[in-house]
Amino acid sequence: MMEQLSRELRFEMSRAWRLKIPQMLLICYSLVTLCYMVTSGPWIAYVDNIPASMAWGFFPDPTYVDVDMIPLGANVLTICVAPLAHSLFFPMIALLVVGRLDGDRLFGKACQLSAGKGQEYAGILFIRGIVATIYVVGAFVLYSVAAAMAMMLCTPVQLSQIGEFAFRLLLCSSLCISFVIIASVAISLLGKGTFVLGTLLLANYLGFWIPHVVQAQMSWWMYICAPVYIDAYVVPTLQFSLASTLIAVAVAAVCLGVHRLRS
Repeated sequence: MMEQLSRELRFEMSRAWRLKIPQMLLICYSLVTLCYMVTSGPWIAYVDNIPASMAWGFFPDPTYVDVDMIPLGANVLTICVAPLAHSLFFPMIALLVVGRLDGDRLFGKACQLSAGKGQEYAGILFIRGIVATIYVVGAFVLYSVAAAMAMMLCTPVQLSQIGEFAFRLLLCSSLCISFVIIASVAISLLGKGTFVLGTLLLANYLGFWIPHVVQAQMSWWMYICAPVYIDAYVVPTLQFSLASTLIAVAVAAVCLGVHRLRS
């Protein structure tokens, strides 16, 4: 079983290479770098006056200072969150790549041929999620670290600030993994039509504007990537990442079970 999964993983990794996924990610993050270069303030942010004046959003400029947006004493966090501001674009990049990787529906003809050769549908879906996570989340982490190194070389930092960045990167990565798993399951089961991709995008960005109504990864990225102290959001972020991943896995398991009963 493990040998078969390992063989399928190697095949999917090489297929992703043939589909030019690394080149796609390079182009995407080159455009993100261009956005960083032309920005002097927050990409998108709003001030929440309840319970206190705090700015949530994405702040790509490590030298940004605005007393109306950033609480007193929190300006030391701008260098910690600036390398993570590109989380704003992650859903678009992830759907572009996952749609390319997992565009063939799980119960479509291509996967039926694979199933006919002895591959389990569950195994196909599992490998798809792993490969998408490796490429998409791996690129996110590498770019974040590279951006942090570039910014911190130009700005004196303390060890505590490096630790703060690393901790926030871990939280952001957990949200990225959950989004990729959800996207992989949704696209594998429903296809990469406009409705599926549009719904995933809309739900996520609504999570920024109305986080108390729509809970999505963006609802938590906007906290993690803001120059404010996030002690109250660490556990809820991890809980949301785990719960959303488990829900996607449960939906996939139900669909696989129904398909097995019908076939």
